[in-house]
Amino acid sequence: MNELDELSFTVSGYIARPPAEVYEAVADPKQLSRYFTTGGARGRLENGAAISWEFADSPGRFPVTVVEADPPRRLVIRGRARRHSGPRRPPPSSSSRSTTGRGRW
Repeated sequence: MNELDELSFTVSGYIARPPAEVYEAVADPKQLSRYFTTGGARGRLENGAAISWEFADSPGRFPVTVVEADPPRRLVIRGRARRHSGPRRPPPSSSSRSTTGRGRW
């Protein structure tokens, strides 16, 4: 395995909203579909849940597993990018997100 076989990243930022509101914007599939999963989200982000996300510009479902959900403080998810048969082949990836303090994500 070389350094390009697996990709991991952390996203952080500040959102001027209460942590519970920010958490719900990600955990609730209806809200998430309005701004991120443009093709739809299936399943609520809860402990042990296996859900799927779809994107309008990339057909098909992307499986996502909830590793840890501690509302409204922490949400850890893992997902794998699909392998495409064309010249562009995205590597597997995972991400971790958490809320801390007032709207910190």
